[in-house]
Amino acid sequence: MKISKTLLDKTYENLQNYDKLPIFKAFDAFNGLVYKGLQKELYHLEEYEYIDNKIVILDAFYGILLPGNLIKQYRLDMKMKIRIDLYTFWDINDYFKDELIINLASIEFSKMITPKKMVNISFLQHQNGSYVNLATYSKQARGQFLNYLILNKIKTLSKMCEFAEANYTFNKALSNDSNLVFTR
Repeated sequence: MKISKTLLDKTYENLQNYDKLPIFKAFDAFNGLVYKGLQKELYHLEEYEYIDNKIVILDAFYGILLPGNLIKQYRLDMKMKIRIDLYTFWDINDYFKDELIINLASIEFSKMITPKKMVNISFLQHQNGSYVNLATYSKQARGQFLNYLILNKIKTLSKMCEFAEANYTFNKALSNDSNLVFTR
């Protein structure tokens, strides 16, 4: 799992006591870097309606989660070596049908879907004369971008391009119809 012994011990304990674990709404259960960018204290009924209607969470353990789905704590990553191929196991492409997907998932989770209409959102840092993807900053920016979508109830690509937080701006030269790229 490539995690600390303390976290490994906690994960083992959770697996042994899975039936007794508390239940959380999916949207509230995650606490990684992406989710730290959410200002949940500012969310009210309108924001939660937007969340419930617009957000789908891709997950290694549960497959597809809607924000209100009830889940238990676990630790599983798409990259973990287990006896099954999670990409094959979670054949979720039919779920999305012909909807336009705004993809904020990491590369490992993006591989779960191959929809006809998807726009990837990327955050790149200017470094040594070129733009690079630095995972930690990209995760933080995806959370800030999702927060921007929620607070402003954004529904159009043109409004998404107006995102300008944490010194990121839309980079038209690096973007195309299926990729919106923000740089700093």
